[in-house]
Amino acid sequence: MTTAAIRTEGLTKHYGRHIALTDLNLEVGQGEVFGFLGPNVAGKSTTIRILLDLIRPTAGRVEVFGVEPRVGGAELRKRIGYLPGELEIEGQRGARLASTGRRHDHAAGRRGHRKAFGDTGFGVAGRGGGLSRQQSRR
Repeated sequence: MTTAAIRTEGLTKHYGRHIALTDLNLEVGQGEVFGFLGPNVAGKSTTIRILLDLIRPTAGRVEVFGVEPRVGGAELRKRIGYLPGELEIEGQRGARLASTGRRHDHAAGRRGHRKAFGDTGFGVAGRGGGLSRQQSRR
């Protein structure tokens, strides 16, 4: 029997009183194609970040390729590709900017676009840590 690519048992994550994920049991076999679909604040990003050991679960077990992410650390992450939707690197043109000359304007708190500032990049400092956009709106 082969090891599952992803396995969670009772995976739960709380941010203070906010419950982001409750009792997730999931198994994805190696070679399977699996996607996270659901409404905002459904726990998709939280689950992925736990699988990558970017955040720690409140409760439950997690294995990626048969290894707990907190034990596998950087070596495990070398085997995984992850591109967060909100990634912006100061001085670098993102995929949207490169293809359209515009960037998504998260700072305005609405869906919109703002013209890029020529070759100087868009001068937006990256966001680190904290709550996601959806969690901070609560």
